[in-house]
Amino acid sequence: MAELKQTARRIFAETLAAIDIPATMHRKLARAGTRIRYGDAEIDLAAFNRIAAIAVGKAAYAMAAGLCDVLAPQFHATGILAVPAPPPRELPGFRTFLAGHPVPNAASLAAGSAALDLLAGSDERTLVFFLLSGGGSALLESPLDPAISLENIQQLNRALVTCGAPIDDINAVRKHLSAVKGGRLAAAAPRAMKITLGVTDVPAGRESALASGPTLPDPTTVEDANRVVEQYGLLDELPPILQAKFVRRHSSLPETPKANDPAFARAHFSLLLGMPDLFHHAHRAAESAGFVTVCDN
Repeated sequence: MAELKQTARRIFAETLAAIDIPATMHRKLARAGTRIRYGDAEIDLAAFNRIAAIAVGKAAYAMAAGLCDVLAPQFHATGILAVPAPPPRELPGFRTFLAGHPVPNAASLAAGSAALDLLAGSDERTLVFFLLSGGGSALLESPLDPAISLENIQQLNRALVTCGAPIDDINAVRKHLSAVKGGRLAAAAPRAMKITLGVTDVPAGRESALASGPTLPDPTTVEDANRVVEQYGLLDELPPILQAKFVRRHSSLPETPKANDPAFARAHFSLLLGMPDLFHHAHRAAESAGFVTVCDN
């Protein structure tokens, strides 16, 4: 048994080493001179007079550090880092927020406000990297209605995560109350070039579940949000200011940006690491240890 435990730990360690995030950034953001290739697209960094970065999630520090390495020494990004624990070191040009997870805290709201401030005034010559990973929904928040307090947001979050609803339903409600979720972070910089890189285990085609989809068109609607509140009996668990958003139904909940919104004309999403990457490296490590291996998602 002890030998099997050691083998399992070795497979785990080899898998983590193979999906090293900064190294993956270098591999998938292939840079030659001033040009960077990501996925099937390519941009010229020299075409922009400002580079910003918003890194949110459990892997935010590693992703931001990897981006800084890719850009250096010719180019530099200014940005924010919303993380659940202190990073190993400060990144030059980045403001760090020790935000709350799984429940948002004051730093989560401060990070959301800082992200919106960073994007304000962005134009065609602004390049923004959004670096998203798990936990982003709680780590970055800004209420669409400024009268909604942190305590209101925390009460909403507790009600949602304990009601038994699937994550897509939970996000449908959160997105329609947020100034940064459901595509609204992209809409805050409509003219900028926007590149979102994700580290996630969500299934293909459901990328908007990552960090509640701050830079992607929102497939959910106001009607979905109202349905979730009604279906799971959430209304009585919400503070009065949030109850009013749903009691009056459509009149008080603005719709989130959809695919035809101009904000997405210069917006691109690329998966940096996903479930297939994890499976591939774990599969190889297990086979090299002598096991007959099948990946079951």
